[in-house]
Amino acid sequence: MEIVTAKTEDISRILEIFQDARNFMNSHGFTQWEEGYPNFQIVNADISAGACYICREKKKIFSTFVFSDKEEPLYQNLMGGHWRLDEKYGVVHRVAVADEARNQGFGNKIFNFIENTCKEQGIKQIRIDTHEENKPMKNLLEKFGFNYCGCFYKGNGDRRVAYDKII
Repeated sequence: MEIVTAKTEDISRILEIFQDARNFMNSHGFTQWEEGYPNFQIVNADISAGACYICREKKKIFSTFVFSDKEEPLYQNLMGGHWRLDEKYGVVHRVAVADEARNQGFGNKIFNFIENTCKEQGIKQIRIDTHEENKPMKNLLEKFGFNYCGCFYKGNGDRRVAYDKII
C-alpha cells in the first residue's frame, strides 16, 4: 500500500469513495457530509493545493484524505476547551475509505503517514474535527492518542468536535 498525492485523474474515484462514506455515515444515523459534499470543485481545489492524498494498492484507490499545514479559520472559535499548543499545526480533513476497504487498517496507515509527515516538517501538533456522532472516527482518533479539545459550529449550524495530538 502506498500513499501519494492525488491527481486530477483520481477525482472520479475519490468522489465514489466519498459517496461510500456518506452512505456509511447515514447507515450509522448521522449526516456529516450532506449530499453533494465534498464535490468535484472541492476535490479539485484540494488536489491543486497539493493537499489531497490517496491510499492505493496495485493502482486501485481505496482511501483518501486531506492534509495541510494551512490554518483552519473555523478552529479559531473553539468553545468549551482549547488547543493544547498555539503554534503551527497540521490539519486533517475529509478522511474516507471505500466500502470494500473498510476495517482493513487504512485509518491506521493514514494517521501514521500524517504523523510521520508532521515529524519530517517539524510540525508539533495535528488538528482534526468530526461530527459529534461520528463514533467510528472518534474511536480512531482516541486510539491514535488524539485528545478532545472543544467544539465549534460550522456556518450551517452543524456542531463539530475538535481533537488535537501533540507529536
